[in-house]
Amino acid sequence: GMYGLGNAILSKIPLINVRNYEYSVPEQERGVIQAQLLLPSSSSSPSSTPWITVNCTHLDVFDEDGETRNQELKEFLDWMHGEEKEEKNQQQHILCGDFNALLRSDYNQTQWDWILEQNEFREVDHKTTTKSTNTLQSLILKGWQEAFYSPSSSSSSSSS
Repeated sequence: GMYGLGNAILSKIPLINVRNYEYSVPEQERGVIQAQLLLPSSSSSPSSTPWITVNCTHLDVFDEDGETRNQELKEFLDWMHGEEKEEKNQQQHILCGDFNALLRSDYNQTQWDWILEQNEFREVDHKTTTKSTNTLQSLILKGWQEAFYSPSSSSSSSSS
């Protein structure tokens, strides 16, 4: 990627105000890339052209208890809210990327048992696996919606 962090936003819609934020975790370079997309106007007034902010991140992979990922998310949210205050407006955001986080509800018991078995092989405490699920849960509790669980998502897949 442009900033060397491995994150990318690809779009056929013009991107403006591309920014990057690097997390303060010293062991590895991780961060978030942000860009605004100008959406086609739905009215005849050019001043009403809508835009949306897209963010892409890759959270820590080695953090077994979720603390580093939670810190990275806190930094992202603080940075995002700081940008909004500077611009004096509330933006619409999409956050995507690799969160390296699990939700227990994503797995049936057999799948979850396999994950715990793998953790045992890797000498990871089962308690930390359960704790790492808090990463996504904390965003959901702040009002973010996960596409997988969105009421408008369908169980059938489509391709284009």
